[in-house]
Amino acid sequence: MNNLIVTALNKILSLDPESFDRLKQLENKILKLNLQPIDVSFNLKLSSAGFEACEGGDADISISGKPSSFIKLSQQSNPSLYNSGIKIVGDMGLGEEIKNILSQLDLDWEGLVAEYTGDVPARQISRASRAGFRWAKQTNNNVQQDVKEYLQEELRILPTRVEMEEFTAENRQLRDVVARLAAKIA
Repeated sequence: MNNLIVTALNKILSLDPESFDRLKQLENKILKLNLQPIDVSFNLKLSSAGFEACEGGDADISISGKPSSFIKLSQQSNPSLYNSGIKIVGDMGLGEEIKNILSQLDLDWEGLVAEYTGDVPARQISRASRAGFRWAKQTNNNVQQDVKEYLQEELRILPTRVEMEEFTAENRQLRDVVARLAAKIA
């Protein structure tokens, strides 16, 4: 399985040849990847040739999470680890460098698909994929908005933005009154 993942990662990197140049600065650094909940762990050595599987050795950085969390994070325009389900331990500078290299990948997915299917089917697959991603993103946004409105307007469980701002302002006023009262007592 390790070799399959290493091969896949290097195939992705090969779609953007400049990524190998960016990896030169991270030569011989070791990244430990742990996939949850199946608890599959392996070490990857970084080099200008891409990723290499390696045994043992202390990892410079350890990244763990569910495969779905990694996929979700990769699809975000401004990826954030907060609430992502991904845990990073170790050299955070190295983590930032790896993130920058991966975020700078300029992948030609259509070209990759065209190698196997030809140009016309690859273009159709690419269009359908983009339309599917747009639909999924819009559906997700709509569901989030509908749930928010239902919880705020129908069930009255969550406060609206205006109610929250009023509550905050009243809290500030109360804090000021208590501070003045404390000053008078003192």
